Amino acid sequence: MRKFLSYFLIVLGICIILYPTAVDKYHMHQQKKLLEQFESLDLEGSEKASGDSSQSLNDENATTVNYAIKIDKINLYQAIIEGTTKDNLNVSVTTMSPSVKPGEVGNYVLAGHRSFTYGRDFNRLNELEPGDEVKIISKGKEFKYVITDKFLVLPTQSEVAENNSDFAEITLITCDPMVEATHRLIVKGKLVED
Repeated sequence: MRKFLSYFLIVLGICIILYPTAVDKYHMHQQKKLLEQFESLDLEGSEKASGDSSQSLNDENATTVNYAIKIDKINLYQAIIEGTTKDNLNVSVTTMSPSVKPGEVGNYVLAGHRSFTYGRDFNRLNELEPGDEVKIISKGKEFKYVITDKFLVLPTQSEVAENNSDFAEITLITCDPMVEATHRLIVKGKLVED
């Protein structure tokens, strides 16, 4: 009995140690799946050039992906999930302003975790500076935003996400610092026409 208990405790300890890695790998797999489905939808949309671009990944969660974000400077390319929920944030970058679409007048707000995994989600968002580019991709279209400002706010200062712009802008939001986040890092940009 003691031998069994010893083995059980060892296996339990290993499981506890591996759990965070397993969860992270699962979320990365979900993220990859979202991006693959977005890209296949994007190709189909380019060929057909008609129809609704929304993609429901599974009926249980009804995850909708219409866009992807690409920031070359920090090597980020991820699908954007509609709706900022805890589950969605665990998987990818999410929209906070469903009424504003990329390229339209208004504040297109995206939120993402400040992941501990280098390069995942908005982990490297702090490296962006004014003049850097953020691209939102959809159905063969690309909306290019140029970063204009970067600053910190308190979590209660939600006015940065308000839609009161008379021009097309983007706001990227993540926690800062990574450990015990006391503030939110805000990166703002303006749409540039090609």
